[in-house]
Amino acid sequence: MYAARDRYMAEAVARLVDDAPEARVMVWAHNGHIAKGTYGDQVPALGGRLRERYGNAYYALALLFGKGSFLARRGNDLQRPPARHRIGTGLRSLEARLTHAVPGDYYADLRAAGSPADAAPWLHAPHAQRSFGANVQRFLYRLNTAPLVPAEDYDGIAFVARSTCSHLLPPAED
Repeated sequence: MYAARDRYMAEAVARLVDDAPEARVMVWAHNGHIAKGTYGDQVPALGGRLRERYGNAYYALALLFGKGSFLARRGNDLQRPPARHRIGTGLRSLEARLTHAVPGDYYADLRAAGSPADAAPWLHAPHAQRSFGANVQRFLYRLNTAPLVPAEDYDGIAFVARSTCSHLLPPAED
């Protein structure tokens, strides 16, 4: 399922870019999808496919946050409205480590010369990131993680200490 979904997402992005090569395209997806490599079973991620096709023109920016809330649908029921999900800082994730390392919001460009990736060996070591999704049990969010090596999987990290829940837009009128 992941292989097909990420392949189709990469093909959709490629159509946008190839139809207008001068355009800049931003893809907002879960960090697992935008990573430059593969999923746990060596399934090529959307970002891995885009990196292969566009090289360094593809910039994988991980968006991590400490605690807060977000909206997400439950399961595959598209008729139900998204539900609000609250999460804490977690215990064994990279987000928990970042929460305690530097207070507040920040961005780190891991490609830049003299970046943290050059000076911080932990960015080249295996970690776990929280893994949210429609099929993750609501009470298990803090326990559900996915593997990552920050400097290998992403070109940059944006960290938001406290996220705020988005709001649904009103229905469009015809």
